[in-house]
Amino acid sequence: MLYNQHHSRNFWEEDMKTKFALVFYYISIALLIVCAIIIVFKLIFWPPCTQIGNTCTIDGWSVAGLAGTILGVAATMLAILGAVAVAAWWTSLNKLVTKRVTKLYDKQKAEVDKTLDTQQQKIEVRIKSLQALLSPLEDKVKQSETRLETVNETLYDFEESITKSFAAMGPLLAEPVAQRAVGTKRFPTFPFYMTISYLDLIKQENKLSQLEQEIATYQESLKLIESRTSPNKDDLDIAARSVMESYKQTLSSYLDGFNSSSLLIALNLGDWHRTLYWWKAAKDNQPKTPSLKPEDFDKVQKEFDLYSTRMEKAEQDFGKLKSDAQFLLSRIENLLQ
Repeated sequence: MLYNQHHSRNFWEEDMKTKFALVFYYISIALLIVCAIIIVFKLIFWPPCTQIGNTCTIDGWSVAGLAGTILGVAATMLAILGAVAVAAWWTSLNKLVTKRVTKLYDKQKAEVDKTLDTQQQKIEVRIKSLQALLSPLEDKVKQSETRLETVNETLYDFEESITKSFAAMGPLLAEPVAQRAVGTKRFPTFPFYMTISYLDLIKQENKLSQLEQEIATYQESLKLIESRTSPNKDDLDIAARSVMESYKQTLSSYLDGFNSSSLLIALNLGDWHRTLYWWKAAKDNQPKTPSLKPEDFDKVQKEFDLYSTRMEKAEQDFGKLKSDAQFLLSRIENLLQ
């Protein structure tokens, strides 16, 4: 609005200047015409003459030349004033056109702004109507999401209860069911509780101590056999050969037992391998088990670490038992040849 007032004031000032210029132009032309008429009238009735004695002689050509000169000057002045008038008129026309264009532009702009305001109001009314329609739907969606979350939580609790129950039956009974669940990609908490079940089995039956004691017994037996079978004996008497044959049978039975899955060492190490398998699967499934908190995994990890180092050492010692028994058996066979 201030912009329009400013432009209106400028247009009024420019219009006043133009009008003043036109008035000055008309006055100038009128004065020029009056002066020309007065001069011509004077030349007609009081022509200039040349004084010769007491006689005033009029030269017609001089009068005609003077009159022509005056009229020429008058015509030139009229031409100059006409050029100035034309320039002033073009300037006034340009300002007039600019004024009218600006006025039309402001009018159209006001109409466009009014139309836009109307459309904006209509759009706001429609938005409010849509919001009023969508608000109940949003509430229903939120209610559905809440119900879905409740159903999911119930499902997680149900699955967790099932896996807990099966795992509590012990690894031997729960293992087939857990394997089938993993195969169908259902019950993601099963590996976690199977790990706990195996750790409880190792802890309750003291399997780790039994494993270490069994390995130590075999190690002592092999050390005894090794100390009594010198590889430097060239000839063996009958008693020595009988002892060597006995050692040979013992080592053979050891090797057969080491390769048997029913051996106590093999059973205990097998249980540990299943613990490793289920613990890896539990950690892989951790993103799929929102019912299990990170501290639950941390607790099992600490218990797992208590057995990990000793179990790894027991497995290495068992592997060494196999190689040592095979080595002693080969030595005895060479001595008996």
